[in-house]
Amino acid sequence: MRYLSCGLGAIVEAGKYTCATVEYTGLVSYGALKFGGRVVAHSVRKVTTPVARGITLPFVGMKKVTHQIFGRKNYFDEKFKSVDEKLTNIEAKLVSIENRSMVIRSAVVPTMTPRKIDLGRQALLRKIVEANKSLIDS
Repeated sequence: MRYLSCGLGAIVEAGKYTCATVEYTGLVSYGALKFGGRVVAHSVRKVTTPVARGITLPFVGMKKVTHQIFGRKNYFDEKFKSVDEKLTNIEAKLVSIENRSMVIRSAVVPTMTPRKIDLGRQALLRKIVEANKSLIDS
């Protein structure tokens, strides 16, 4: 262990030790609070979950009863059913087309057919190409 000498250096070293002690104490207390908070939160959750379920149980029952009284229509199910019916109809039509040995247009690979250009236009395009070549050469 070092002995502190008297003077300004002693005060500076004492200040450093004090700062280190305060920082260490802060870290220890932060760790204790963090761990303690986790333990407390888990315990509180264990206690409050059954209580919350018990409190909300009557409201769940009221919801079921009101849905039975007023009759709830599920619009999403109807929409999904209509979309599903449309898809089955489309699939049935595709199967019937394939059974007739017709080729579906999307399955055919388009081929490039040369376009027919009239002679006047062809001559104009040749002149444009020649003019471009002469510009490049000069």
